[in-house]
Amino acid sequence: MPVTHQLRVCETLPMAKRWYDRLTRPTSQEITTAYKEWLGQVPWKLFATYTFTWSVSDAQADDVFKAYINELEKLLRSPIAFVRGDEKRSAAFGLSENGRHFHTLLTSIVPLDPSMFKTRWYRYAGTGHRGDSADVRKYTPQLDGIGYCLKLIDETEGDWTLRNLDFFIPNWSATDPNRRSRRRAARNEDRENYSS
Repeated sequence: MPVTHQLRVCETLPMAKRWYDRLTRPTSQEITTAYKEWLGQVPWKLFATYTFTWSVSDAQADDVFKAYINELEKLLRSPIAFVRGDEKRSAAFGLSENGRHFHTLLTSIVPLDPSMFKTRWYRYAGTGHRGDSADVRKYTPQLDGIGYCLKLIDETEGDWTLRNLDFFIPNWSATDPNRRSRRRAARNEDRENYSS
């Protein structure tokens, strides 16, 4: 005699949802607004758009930018803080392909000259057909450069990177400061006192 099992449907309890469906998630706009407020505390000095005159991989582009910033820091003898929005777009939906490029906000405790930043970039990425591989300008808060850098923050073909913000965001402290971070902070404080 075959054994049959009968499944009983529970009529008293509603169908359980997945636990993560019950979480309230901030919208993309709310996330961007929060980051804009946080980054708005920094006294930005320059807004720049950097492009490449040849096709680069993401890793190559990142290496070129790191070398560029490292050279500028050596020349200025001061750390440079930046937020960099990385963008590229594949050809789709009637839009042309747009190669890897960066929108960047930069600051330092020393004065920053846009023309120096522009000509240094040419050494790393070429000048382009019309000398337009770098567009570096004084930062103007009313033009929403922060929002522009973060415009693809939640897109698959966008990314963002930051560096040295701890020198410029008020009340930022390392959660577990070690000897290196304390020494780094002390050196930057000495530079600030010397440049004032």
